Amino acid sequence: MSNQSELAITGAGSGTTENIQIGNNNVRPELSVTDGSKISITTTSGTAAATVATNNAINLRGNHSKLLVSDQSQINIDITSGFKNGIMSEYIHVIDNSKLSIYGTGSGIKQRGHSTVFEISDHSNVDVDVIGVAYEVYSTEISAEFSNKNNATINLKSSDNITMYIQSIEGSDFIIDQSSKVFIDTVRDSSIFYNFYGAARWKIEGILEVVNESESQPAISFLGQGNMIEVENGGTLKIIANGDGVKRDPGNDNRNQAIYYRGGSPANTNEFRVRGLGSSIDITATNGAAIDMQRSVTSIIEVDEMGSFIVDANTASASSGVFYGGALEMTVSNPLFFDFRNNNKGMVFDVNNSAIFNLDDSPISLWKNSSNINSSPDLIFPKTKTVFSGANFNTISDTSRPDLLNTETLGTNGLIPYTRISSTNSRWAIADELRVPTNADKKIHGRVSIPEGLYASRPSWDDEAIVTVEVIPPTGQLREYTAKTVGDSDESPGISIYGEEPRGGLFEIDLDEPLEAGSRVRIIEVELTSGELTDGFEHQILTDTVEVFPIIPPTPAQFSSSIIA
Repeated sequence: MSNQSELAITGAGSGTTENIQIGNNNVRPELSVTDGSKISITTTSGTAAATVATNNAINLRGNHSKLLVSDQSQINIDITSGFKNGIMSEYIHVIDNSKLSIYGTGSGIKQRGHSTVFEISDHSNVDVDVIGVAYEVYSTEISAEFSNKNNATINLKSSDNITMYIQSIEGSDFIIDQSSKVFIDTVRDSSIFYNFYGAARWKIEGILEVVNESESQPAISFLGQGNMIEVENGGTLKIIANGDGVKRDPGNDNRNQAIYYRGGSPANTNEFRVRGLGSSIDITATNGAAIDMQRSVTSIIEVDEMGSFIVDANTASASSGVFYGGALEMTVSNPLFFDFRNNNKGMVFDVNNSAIFNLDDSPISLWKNSSNINSSPDLIFPKTKTVFSGANFNTISDTSRPDLLNTETLGTNGLIPYTRISSTNSRWAIADELRVPTNADKKIHGRVSIPEGLYASRPSWDDEAIVTVEVIPPTGQLREYTAKTVGDSDESPGISIYGEEPRGGLFEIDLDEPLEAGSRVRIIEVELTSGELTDGFEHQILTDTVEVFPIIPPTPAQFSSSIIA
């Protein structure tokens, strides 16, 4: 179809007849929809599952089949009843500002063949919202390819099944370039499920967001070994695994994990990397572990070159960790930010004796499992090169600062007693609040925040930042005051302003006399007390000048004699 052609099909009945079938098991059947053309299908169907020959809205039947949607063209499919599948084709290309949408009660896209290709590019959009599997691949000889490039967007949602199911003998490539986005939403079952074969290769330079709304299946489930996830060049991987509402420990199927590696052998590895400024991984596992890598497989996790890695997870027991594995080799080298927390007071790492954690050129903050992990840390160490080893990283094997990081300061059990571990090289201060004072006040209050990566921040800790505040009265001389921030801890919950709940990150300046009405107050400088400042960044003042509010009325005039009206 070309030249702005349009085809509309309305199907009825409860059978499995296909709406469009091209090819009868012959080689290279093809459908091209180009030059602003449009196909619209609205159809019912029977309850039998789709096959290679029946119950597809569009079926390109035969080896090396190809669907091309290009040049601002569209295919829209709406399955109003039954289990019909939207599209069956080995190769699918949606390019040049085109659109493919599939909605309804059936499934979305099935690709079967020797080497499947799913390419969405050049400002194009794919939107699949179905009850069944949204995207399903069986590649029998060569690897499967899923690519999203040049400002393309893919939305996949399943309300009662796996959203993406991938089975490929020679592995598979999952590519999202810097300007593209993929959003995957699953109401039940896993969001992404690899079956029978491993060697999944992910390269994320754009945005991948996975939301798994319920059930105990892992949000992303890989098989075996040889799997690699790389997030770089400003890419973002965000996973939310809500689970079934019951806290569960990792180590087996259906334990509410965000990412789960099933099976495998010690001969191969699974790799997980985030690198480069602006690149980030953010995993939330509401009722389970973040990454379950199995005991039998060597696993590599690397955070370097100013990458960010955030894990917010919640295991059932104190003896389990948000990272679960065997011979885990973790390296954190000059990250912009990492933050690993177990909200149920459990461990961060549950690994075996051969595991290694290399902390290179990074400060580290630690919260004990008896502490409030949302307040200031129990221990803060400056930049160091340190190696932890042993089961659950229970031993300091080596450190460049033995005078600071040792068994006396850390304890004799390494990282085991700590339920949150964090490090940041995003070292600049942000003055983001200045309260409007009144002429009854003898104090000035404000807040300083510290970035966590590029897009989040936290209240500053005790003495972490220092501010300079300028007061310009309507009469008299300009004055400057300095103050350090006050953190929030179990012993000291911060500062209360005007009877409000105490908060951390605030500063308080005491004055000898109340402020004069009409005085102007502003923050003129903020910095870290350590003197740190990340290369390429500046301390930020986000507050405006405020004027002292006249809450106390002026003193009435005094007269020497009475006035008789």
